[in-house]
Amino acid sequence: MTARIKSWSSRNLSFAGRITLINSVLVAIQAYWSQMMILPKKVLRSIEAHCRAFLWKGQSLFHGAGSVAWNNVCQPKAAGGLGIKNLEHWNKAAIYGYNLFHPSPNKQHWSNEVWGRFNTPKHSVILWLAILNRLKTKDRVSNHYLTLIKHWLNWKAHTSSLPQLIKWIGRAKISNFRKKVLAAVVATLVYSLWKARTELIWQQTQVYTGRLIDDIQWILKNWINMLLPRKIKAIDRDWFGGL
Repeated sequence: MTARIKSWSSRNLSFAGRITLINSVLVAIQAYWSQMMILPKKVLRSIEAHCRAFLWKGQSLFHGAGSVAWNNVCQPKAAGGLGIKNLEHWNKAAIYGYNLFHPSPNKQHWSNEVWGRFNTPKHSVILWLAILNRLKTKDRVSNHYLTLIKHWLNWKAHTSSLPQLIKWIGRAKISNFRKKVLAAVVATLVYSLWKARTELIWQQTQVYTGRLIDDIQWILKNWINMLLPRKIKAIDRDWFGGL
């Protein structure tokens, strides 16, 4: 497993890509043994340490804490985590044949919007970190950019707070299609602001307001056009086509 991580660490993998590898490959390596015996805690901690290091740093090992506690990362997406399996719970459930050791967590009200169908995976990850207040750059949703985005969408929400925006989407009396579009808009805006500010800090590259908004609109329209469901109300199709 360590050898695989070392080979992957030389690649330019996104955060979302590392999550996929951890879930589909790293955990699968020990899946056979998890169903054969109760693995020693030392072994489980070692596997988790490798997974944690690869998730946060793209390396096989690192010293220090991650941006979010590992126990929270291992919660289901609906409960505010990334859906990475808790190896100890999974091991016991596999042996004893039931989920006694993994109680059902409470669902977070923002999970549907953070992991929405129209969200780009890397945008969802940054939005997730922002919701948990774990972004290194301490980004906030800019009133100026948000006002421009609201004007583009004719969006009537009166808040600029990220948690309140997400809550507004979840409670709004609009179609599920529009909710998914608005969630994707928020995710793209948060990601774009985070990326722009990171580039300004590390590369002294400044992205101007008009260019940033144009990029957000272009990304969203092209991405969502590829994911449009076959059955969509005419009023929603016309609304999206007019954006």
